[in-house]
Amino acid sequence: GSLIVQASDLFLRAGGTNNTNNALVAYNAGNVVLYHASSAKLETLSTGISVTGTADISSQVLVGTNNSIFAENNLRFLSSGEGFIDHGTVGQAISFRVSNSSGLDTVALTINSAALATFGGNINLGDSKKIRFGAGEDLQIQHNGTDSQITNLTGHLQFTNTADDKDITFATDDGSGGDTEYFRIDGSEGTNVFSKPVELGGNAIFTQFI
Repeated sequence: GSLIVQASDLFLRAGGTNNTNNALVAYNAGNVVLYHASSAKLETLSTGISVTGTADISSQVLVGTNNSIFAENNLRFLSSGEGFIDHGTVGQAISFRVSNSSGLDTVALTINSAALATFGGNINLGDSKKIRFGAGEDLQIQHNGTDSQITNLTGHLQFTNTADDKDITFATDDGSGGDTEYFRIDGSEGTNVFSKPVELGGNAIFTQFI
């Protein structure tokens, strides 16, 4: 049959009759506390459970009514709404760390409280995957597997160098395995410098301003 033990507060202790080290305490208020070597490790609460120390879980933790999964090497959100990773302390950042040559020695990504993302390494995109800027995705940069492309969909495409006395240069292959400058906008001299011969094709018209 059943064994029923009833008391105002129930204490289970291992050891001799004078041992006061609790193994389990069930309180009349409803909470139950599990102990290890007299230290409370798990307590049931009206809102759930409280764990003190490390929880070594061999399988997975299911969270919420849709059983979002937190398991070894796997965090999976299954709710129909958005999934969030939060930091609730004002002014603090979230960092994603990986192990390069030793344990958790490399910060791959940091997102600070001002929504500024700082990457610890390169950002690699596959062919035909675009970086898109602007609310309307108006500026796009990609490599399509053959060519690299910068595409502007709205307004002017502007190249600006605000460094004092510095230039904007255009260079490409030199026909001998290296690269060389073909055109330079000289910021210190205020001139446009063609480093190679200029060829006008078709019906192009050359106009000289003096």
